[in-house]
Amino acid sequence: MNRMVQLAFRDLMCGLFAVFFLFFLVPHKPDEAKSMEGLVAPHGEIVIGIAWDPINVDVDLWVQSPGENPIGYSNAGSRNCNLLRDDLGMSPEVDPLPVNFERTVCRMAEPGEWLVGVHYYGGQYEEDLQVHAVIRKYTGADNVKGQVVIDKTVVLARKGDEATVLHFFITPNGYVDKIPGDKHFGLAKENRPGMH
Repeated sequence: MNRMVQLAFRDLMCGLFAVFFLFFLVPHKPDEAKSMEGLVAPHGEIVIGIAWDPINVDVDLWVQSPGENPIGYSNAGSRNCNLLRDDLGMSPEVDPLPVNFERTVCRMAEPGEWLVGVHYYGGQYEEDLQVHAVIRKYTGADNVKGQVVIDKTVVLARKGDEATVLHFFITPNGYVDKIPGDKHFGLAKENRPGMH
């Protein structure tokens, strides 16, 4: 019986030591999601994405935030925005993914004039090329799933074409005012930002 008590005592002490070790000695990190709640979305306040059919055609996303040079394949980053993915089309040698998409993320939804456009850069396609574009704003109460600023499809008829996805103004209060009409970057080869 004495042996049984010793084994039970040993098991109890080992269990208590394990609980003590796990609870008190292993460092605990604060829940980062809760500590970030209400602050900037982890990926940025403005996220712009485009997608097109899985064909070997290169479409470029261009974004200009207030006071900055346009962001696109030849100028992939600025103080506020970065092109995270430059898709060159469905060439397995270059891109193994079975989808075509590009994404730009901007850290801040800065007040001022914004311009988002697409450019049919390369490849051949017999039909009009449809490019689906989504712009989301992640601020305040919309921090988790984002507010859809625009969700639309633009059509590019031939190589070299450019289309405005959205020309808009963000007010100092954070509201988005769409500016009617088209405004282009002028992406003919000689006018391309970052190209000389």
